[in-house]
Amino acid sequence: MPACITLLAGLAAAASFIALGLRKVFRIESGGRLKFAVTLLLLAACFYPLRVVSIPRTDIQQLSVRAKRWDGRNLVIQQALAAGQTDLQVKQTDVVQGLEDIGPDASYWLNRCAADYYGAHSISANP
Repeated sequence: MPACITLLAGLAAAASFIALGLRKVFRIESGGRLKFAVTLLLLAACFYPLRVVSIPRTDIQQLSVRAKRWDGRNLVIQQALAAGQTDLQVKQTDVVQGLEDIGPDASYWLNRCAADYYGAHSISANP
């Protein structure tokens, strides 16, 4: 947010300097036409951020598939624990880039954290 505020403040300052320069160049005393033109440009610029609306749609579809797989595995773990199993073997799922998932080594820190979270003795996952 601080970077966005700084950027917007800089753009506002640049726009006001440009407006002052155009006023002198075109010798506009009242600034009526210039104010109208600047207002139109600012209104057009307000719609520019809407272009990113289409980008998340593809991401949402991919993430919803991953979420369903993750929820399915959570259900399998819950059912296994309810059946009295403490050493769990689950299927590895595809996670969001930058995140890790439960792996085949039950002593790996992520597997141990998942086991502690679920209250299991150990959890491991195979592809």
